Amino acid sequence: MVTLKDGKSCLFWLDLWNGRILSQVFPELFSFVKNQHSTVYLVSSSASFHDHYFHLPLSPEAFSQFLDLQLFMQHFQLETTHDTWSYIWVTHKFSTKNAYRHLIGHRAVHSAF
Repeated sequence: MVTLKDGKSCLFWLDLWNGRILSQVFPELFSFVKNQHSTVYLVSSSASFHDHYFHLPLSPEAFSQFLDLQLFMQHFQLETTHDTWSYIWVTHKFSTKNAYRHLIGHRAVHSAF
């Protein structure tokens, strides 16, 4: 996950930032995206966000999500320092055990095993 600062290393739709992965929060709108690999910096610095980043016309569901996205984007400001990346588990050190635990999750196993 990324702690957003300047937004230059964070993918707008695909990375976990601000507690969300926007392609999962706005799936209908994401289906209209022209470039899935745009950075937060590029998207937020665009004057005409809707013309450059979406195939138009949007469906009614996508337009509703677009309006929600505009409200979401009004609540954050970019900074001049670089983005900070970390792992999404408790420690900031990588371990295979933590990676597998995160990917697989916890499974209830019968006590006989």
